[in-house]
Amino acid sequence: MLGVGPGIRDVLWLQGCHIGCKSCANKDYTPHIPKKIMDIAVFIRHFQNRKYLIDGITVTGGEPTEQAKALTPLLKAIQGFGLSTVVYTGHDYAYLSSANNHDIIELLQYVDLLIDGPFDRHQASYNLDWRGALNQRLIYLTDRLKNTQVSKTTGEIQLNADTLSFVGCGTIPLFNTIKHNIKSYDNTIKQVEKYAGD
Repeated sequence: MLGVGPGIRDVLWLQGCHIGCKSCANKDYTPHIPKKIMDIAVFIRHFQNRKYLIDGITVTGGEPTEQAKALTPLLKAIQGFGLSTVVYTGHDYAYLSSANNHDIIELLQYVDLLIDGPFDRHQASYNLDWRGALNQRLIYLTDRLKNTQVSKTTGEIQLNADTLSFVGCGTIPLFNTIKHNIKSYDNTIKQVEKYAGD
């Protein structure tokens, strides 16, 4: 996947968040309702098999720090495979690093790039790398990604037979262009079908 950190990345969306950001982009992931419980060992094997296909993983949610204890061994293994780790959080880094929570402090040891802060629609800016608002920051916790060349790719569009999805930080003009192109494509298909029927 593109647009959620440097390079080609696999993304994990974790369920559950207590923050309650007004402009949350992933509201489906905020309830603390188990959706699919998976053993970390399964993920570790999965990413070990993909280590030559991706540059790293990105973890978002929900709020990843609410599952810090389970997430830490996964990120440690990912880094052991030579892959990078990116974690999105709605918390401020200062809050996390001073938290009286051993699990969060340990988790931060295995995060290469932390993207902190809630998405604030009043500070929205669609020209930022891997984030959508000026209040969100890129905090390099290791040297692994510090010199990464920034990509102009802000997201990835996935089109299946019956769904269209976008992951990343898109712009309204981009979405309007996509909508226009889909309508044009639909009209072209209708014209082809009409011509083929004549």
